[in-house]
Amino acid sequence: MRLKYKYLLAFLFPAVIGKFCFCQIGTNESLPLTNPNSTVYSTNGVSTVSDTNQLFIIHDIVIVGNEKTKPAIILRELPFKMDEEYALGSIVDKFKKARKQLMNTGLFRKVVVSLQNFDGNSVNINVEVQEKWYLWPIVFFKPVDRSLGEWWHETNRDMNRINYGLRLAHTNITGRNDKLRLSVMNGYTRQVSLQRS
Repeated sequence: MRLKYKYLLAFLFPAVIGKFCFCQIGTNESLPLTNPNSTVYSTNGVSTVSDTNQLFIIHDIVIVGNEKTKPAIILRELPFKMDEEYALGSIVDKFKKARKQLMNTGLFRKVVVSLQNFDGNSVNINVEVQEKWYLWPIVFFKPVDRSLGEWWHETNRDMNRINYGLRLAHTNITGRNDKLRLSVMNGYTRQVSLQRS
């Protein structure tokens, strides 16, 4: 019987403690920060501060999850910089704008921008990204005649009247949001093309 209570307490204790540690932005409950690495605000909706006029100085911007994309590409999309001071209300708006601008680059599946308490009012900003799949192979098969029906019936499915090949598109080849397209065509027309933009 005692063993059941131990398991029940082990299960309920983290849930009860978690309720008092964090609150959603917009609620009236909030506790002062005690852990120097706790989240102050996140675009995921987590907030531990209710005073939106409190000023914060950005000490550092930490980028996580960018395996291919260069940090400079991410930093140029952020509407805030290190060593600048902002009220929490202003920072919330800037975080939403930063998330939107980073998603609009087309490089990421998910972006979370969060404000971490560092020391007093000096804070770190975490930018966590999940990159998209950048390499897209496309196989193509196309008759040179006006339609597939014409090729099928009038040329008796002559394979010499077909263009086939492979196209490869990489949308972040050097990590600077640049694109590379390679196309190899064989059959009726033989062609190799390489484009970078």
